[in-house]
Amino acid sequence: MTHYLPELASTAYRGATVQHLLDMSSGVAYDESLNEGSHMRKSLYAGWYRQHVPGWPRTYWELILSLDKAEGPHGARFNYRSVETSVLGFVLQQVSGLSMADLMSQEIWAPMGAEEDAYIVVDDAGFGVASGGLCATLRDLGRFAQLLIEGGAWGGRQIVPRSWIEEARNGRVELQDGDRQLLPVGAYHNQWWIEDTGRRTIWARGHGGQTVYVDRDAKFAAVKLSAFPDDTVNQRWIDDRAAVLAIRAALSGC
Repeated sequence: MTHYLPELASTAYRGATVQHLLDMSSGVAYDESLNEGSHMRKSLYAGWYRQHVPGWPRTYWELILSLDKAEGPHGARFNYRSVETSVLGFVLQQVSGLSMADLMSQEIWAPMGAEEDAYIVVDDAGFGVASGGLCATLRDLGRFAQLLIEGGAWGGRQIVPRSWIEEARNGRVELQDGDRQLLPVGAYHNQWWIEDTGRRTIWARGHGGQTVYVDRDAKFAAVKLSAFPDDTVNQRWIDDRAAVLAIRAALSGC
């Protein structure tokens, strides 16, 4: 990580690799709860709300630079930290020289033939919040899911490398037993939840119940936009998964 972002040498990300962050397996201590004073709550005020609280970071970069405590060695275990997607966003901006919005538009959104413009939440420094802030239509998210089913190619152009999609489906970062009891998934890899490690089905699970589910072998994708009344109730995710699998079975017979 410090090869791309040298400033991280003063944080707990020192020694972590890009792959560690892709797999949410860095050892950085990060409070994902919405409790008062948590890292997650601070990120919301720096990004979505853009409201300054005395003593709290004003931007996502300030928040990232404040993460100086470790909870374990890098690569030891999976622990979902939404901020790591934004750290990867800074890497992408550094390498490409483009903003998150321009990069996503140039590499994915326009080439896949999106019907509508998408929007991304930005913080006070103009950073597109990669960890949660993309606003898009249901149909265009469906186009993205279909792109993955088609092996990343569309209109005669290879937009997403086929090898990347296959690698993402091979979820190797298995969840601990306690995590499996709470989450209806088997593994996590390359920023995707692996719903079923046997079928290698991938699942993007967004805040409040947003879903992009892709089963390449069945040529089936499901997209849902909604907001759970209480995002902390895990039974809702279990019910969501059951509904998606029932629809898949009805349409594909498997």
